[in-house]
Amino acid sequence: MLSSVSTFRQFLALPALIVLAGIGLSQPGPASRKFELTQADLDALVQKANKTIQEQFTKDTPDLMELRSQALLIALAAQNRMSGHKDDRLRLATLRDSAVKLARSLPAHVAISTVQFNEARKHAAVLAQFPKLKIDPKAMNEIIRLKGTFDQEDIDLHFSNWAGGNRIERQLIALIRQKTPLSAEQMTDAIPPLAFKVALLAEMLRDFDDHVRPNKVAQRKEWVALATEVQYTGWELAEVARTKNADATRKVIVSLNNACTNCHSKFRE
Repeated sequence: MLSSVSTFRQFLALPALIVLAGIGLSQPGPASRKFELTQADLDALVQKANKTIQEQFTKDTPDLMELRSQALLIALAAQNRMSGHKDDRLRLATLRDSAVKLARSLPAHVAISTVQFNEARKHAAVLAQFPKLKIDPKAMNEIIRLKGTFDQEDIDLHFSNWAGGNRIERQLIALIRQKTPLSAEQMTDAIPPLAFKVALLAEMLRDFDDHVRPNKVAQRKEWVALATEVQYTGWELAEVARTKNADATRKVIVSLNNACTNCHSKFRE
């Protein structure tokens, strides 16, 4: 987590070119130690994603994009803690690898065979064991590139309202329009998990600057800068919400929504 909100604000105040020089163009990888899920936050995020995955497998026609997008979230969360926790690295790698294998069993935009679907169900069963996950001694004990297994649509589904669900964008707007002050319960239980999702997903979104449309290819650096702003504002929101300062939290929510809107105005078509 951020060492302090003021440190965060000082960093965001840097010119975009300095930010880009620090992160490089299209560089994947985990956030710094300042941007790290606690064990409790990891557990809560993974368990909620797992619940969605298990619910999908009870349906006659599971939403394959939902399965992939939840697997992505689990993989991102696991890798977020892998860098700083060598003692738990193999367990986190097992978690990450199971999520990756689930997604690979369900490649996007192709017909899925019964064999592939059953393979995905098997990996979902492994994920369901979390947090009492049996460690795979053959798990890849390194941070891996998730782009390729996952694509931008797996990220977009979390933000959008394609399926009419309670996605990130809708939640941000609802919080901004809320006429009553943010409650302590919201700032403890609802907003931090939302903020963590934003931060993790936006970090990976930086790596999709090569998806910028040909007529906007000169704006690839701006894509990275905007995604980074969303990422860092997500971490800031999680920290500020836990101070239970409703006014400050609302201000960061507005900033986060504005950061998302700025990106959409530049790149959504």
